[in-house]
Amino acid sequence: MTNFIKGSLRRSPMLFRRNHTLKTFDPTCEDLPPILADCLSFLAQKGLEEEGIFRKSGGVTEVDALKKRYLKGRPVNLSEEVEDVHVVSGTLKSYIKNEVSEPFFTYHLYPCYAAIAEMEDADTQVACLRLAFTALPPGSLTFIRALAKLCEDITHHKEVNKMSTDNLAKLFATLVYPREQITVDTMEAVHRVGLCVITLIIDRYGDVFYSTDPPSVPESFQKLFTTCQANAQPARGGKTTPKGKSHKARSRGSSTTKDKAGAEPAGFEISVKSVKHVSENESVAAMKDTIAKLGEEVRGLKERARTGDDAAEAR
Repeated sequence: MTNFIKGSLRRSPMLFRRNHTLKTFDPTCEDLPPILADCLSFLAQKGLEEEGIFRKSGGVTEVDALKKRYLKGRPVNLSEEVEDVHVVSGTLKSYIKNEVSEPFFTYHLYPCYAAIAEMEDADTQVACLRLAFTALPPGSLTFIRALAKLCEDITHHKEVNKMSTDNLAKLFATLVYPREQITVDTMEAVHRVGLCVITLIIDRYGDVFYSTDPPSVPESFQKLFTTCQANAQPARGGKTTPKGKSHKARSRGSSTTKDKAGAEPAGFEISVKSVKHVSENESVAAMKDTIAKLGEEVRGLKERARTGDDAAEAR
């Protein structure tokens, strides 16, 4: 197989920066708005050992009032004003569910996530997820990385807070898939995809976001990823959205994906080698066929690896 990813996420002293000029989430901006940054920071400091964190709900009135203050741009000091951890976690959940127009994981990458969920080898899943994440807007990547880190830290206290990876994955699986395309018939399969991706970013957090090893990715997945990219278009401000769903950047003060010197921002530093171009008009049926072939290709990889190990032991 071809190694076509190199580089890694560069570990930074801070997982995210708080941008007080943002009232709402802007995927084109690498920084997070106060409501996301403050809630994540508060929960990392005071919520790790709280039983049922994210599972239990805070008071509806308190959650709505806190969220409205942020949306109106009013100053909030959570550490001094809020004592109930569940009010903060509830505010975070309410915001990402009701105030963000497109999933952080983006609609157009869902076929890639579906393909990853069908793979049997965890290392291959991680490699493919790393490639998929190269297509995320900078703000989305920042939030996903910060949420994954928070969830990983929560699982380290699962004996106290009663929140395992499985519990958290069930709560956040809906972030992965496009809700508007879900039907009763597809709900179970789509939710399984969400569970797989959230489980990977928690249990394999370091490998997904900070691995320096260039992973081998099935070429059929590379083709699928290229197809997904062809079926998306950049919106104003550089945001990538599904065709027909262009969104205007929400803040004039948002940063772009490059700094003034033209350097890439701290975060994903993964370059993808040239790949075979796939027509934008490639059918959904062809995409599904590519997903089906991935399973066979991954099984072949595992068999060749096993054969190589046996040969090494014989020598």
